[in-house]
Amino acid sequence: MPDRTRLPLARWEFDARRWGAHLSRAGLRVTSTAELRHPRRDSWPTTLLITARKR
Repeated sequence: MPDRTRLPLARWEFDARRWGAHLSRAGLRVTSTAELRHPRRDSWPTTLLITARKR
């Protein structure tokens, strides 16, 4: 924060399958997914890119 206080941040670290289920319940159809990782680090994706369309 600008005044140097801290504020908790909620994060949702789901895999592509689980995000797909959430998006489906919201009326969207997943058309593609891409899990982007750092080439020399952790196996957990650093970014998950999902494309979805309204049904």
